Amino acid sequence: MSDTLDAAGPADADMAAGLLDAARNFFSLTERGFDFFGYDTAAENLRRYRSGQGGLEEYSNREIERHPALLEAEDTSRTRFESFTFTGRTKVAPLGVV
Repeated sequence: MSDTLDAAGPADADMAAGLLDAARNFFSLTERGFDFFGYDTAAENLRRYRSGQGGLEEYSNREIERHPALLEAEDTSRTRFESFTFTGRTKVAPLGVV
């Protein structure tokens, strides 16, 4: 048992089993959520992590295009990056303006 659980109170097998069950349930629910909403790569990455296989899969353009929130985040990041570079500042705002 971990020092954290020992310090929090009596650490016994039932408590440890309950925590492991809760973690398994959380990750199972998360996997199903990824599958349901079409985040195929995220679901597959989580399955590989849980199995101990590991590895990494990159998101395809097709998968990214299905989720506008990812495109919006990319655009926000690009805008922020450009606004904090010399070239970007000359296009977006005068120096000293964020």
